[in-house]
Amino acid sequence: MAARQQWFAEMRAGIPGASRLPVGWTTALTRAGLVDVTSFSYLVDLPAPVSDEVRAFVVGWFDHVASASAERLDEADRQAVARLLDSDDDAYVGRRDDLFYLASDTVNVGRRP
Repeated sequence: MAARQQWFAEMRAGIPGASRLPVGWTTALTRAGLVDVTSFSYLVDLPAPVSDEVRAFVVGWFDHVASASAERLDEADRQAVARLLDSDDDAYVGRRDDLFYLASDTVNVGRRP
C-alpha cells in the first residue's frame, strides 16, 4: 500500500496545475458556495468466508494495486505478489478461506443554495 500511495502522489504531481487542498473538504465545499455541508463515513465489512463475487473483486483490487505499485517494489516483494496472484500457486490469495473485505470511506456533501 505504501508503494501504491507513492504511485498516486507521483501521478497527482504530474497533473499540470495540481495542488494539495490547503483546507478540509467541508471548508472547501462551503467556500465554493454550497450550504448544509456535512460529511458521513460508512463501513463495508464482508467477513470470511466471502462469496465468489467478493473473492473476485478482492483479487481484482489486489491485482490493480500490485500493477500500479510493481516498479516501486523490490524483487522479493514482486515475487511474493506474483505468487499471491498466480491461480496455479499454493499461495494464491483467491483460494484463501480467510479472505475478507473491510473498507471505510468518508463522503462530503453539500447543496446549492
